[in-house]
Amino acid sequence: MRIGIDQSKRSTAVVTVTDTGSLVAYELICDRLLKVVDDAINYENVLPDVFIEGLSFGSVSSSKDILAGLLWYIKTRLYVLYPGIKVTTVPVTSWRAKVIPIEERREIKRLKLKDGLKKATVAELPFEVKVRFEDYIINRSLKPSSIYDLADAHFLALHGLTDNK
Repeated sequence: MRIGIDQSKRSTAVVTVTDTGSLVAYELICDRLLKVVDDAINYENVLPDVFIEGLSFGSVSSSKDILAGLLWYIKTRLYVLYPGIKVTTVPVTSWRAKVIPIEERREIKRLKLKDGLKKATVAELPFEVKVRFEDYIINRSLKPSSIYDLADAHFLALHGLTDNK
């Protein structure tokens, strides 16, 4: 069992997949992270591996301070409540390199497309996963941009598997 976490000021997304990459659960959360971990443990009766997005040190916004605090809080809560849990911090450039080809990433950066990398990440989601995420967002009247966080968490959960998609 694998859990991907994409923390952001907009919404923190958590996606659970099996070790073969099948989607099990997904949620945009505030303080429900621990329920998601408990559900994953109950699913297979073992501690899941957790993959959480690292901070973007190339960012120029002030949100980095808030995200650093959120990252610390999430990891601390996981370690305290689930002794022995494996939590891996994955740099965004590391997991995204496996999802979006380098030529496409370079072109998006060259053109300075608004949310270009985020949109390209969503475009790489398997069709059925994207539909489930879109339905989830619509049914809860969430911002359409919330799909960026779910997509990131999905690929974080898949990080390290042979086939990332």
